[in-house]
Amino acid sequence: MDFNLNHELERLKSSEPGEQIPAVDALAEIVSSITQQAVNALEGPHQYLVAERLHRFGTLAIPPLEKLLKDTETYETRILVSLVLFKLGSKVGLPHLLDAILNSSNYYCLAARQLAEARILETADNAITRLRSSSLDEIDLIFCLLECLKILERPIPLDIRDRLSALDAPRLLKLGLHKFFNITPMSDDTA
Repeated sequence: MDFNLNHELERLKSSEPGEQIPAVDALAEIVSSITQQAVNALEGPHQYLVAERLHRFGTLAIPPLEKLLKDTETYETRILVSLVLFKLGSKVGLPHLLDAILNSSNYYCLAARQLAEARILETADNAITRLRSSSLDEIDLIFCLLECLKILERPIPLDIRDRLSALDAPRLLKLGLHKFFNITPMSDDTA
């Protein structure tokens, strides 16, 4: 349907129900159409920037987002859609967010933080698994996941603590262990 936004806004000001009610219906269709187009932009070149702003459409965005989640074959799009849905209160994309903690190179931290702040306990298990498989030079990843464990009040497993505080571990990781878990790193004297 093709509506003129300004015309419908003028009709909305009318005191006549025969003008006002059809204007509300037309405006609802316009908003629905705009929301759908905004959701479709998630498959475009600036998907992250679009995703950051989609929550502004509120719950109107949930049905088209859920449809896109079901239909898309793009891994990153699924994660971004799931992040927006989760922010809007829908947990339909939760499995994709938990998987992002384990496998995403771009959105692991967004997923982990959002889930940790919502107290989704499975986040800690996935963070621990990812910490065990991470390389010691992935400092941003390690700090993000340590922060999530701290938020969830989950103690750091001994094997991870020992690995991150070992003599050959980067000093920054040792400082992170101390900051998040008050763990004093191993020193040359203990070797």
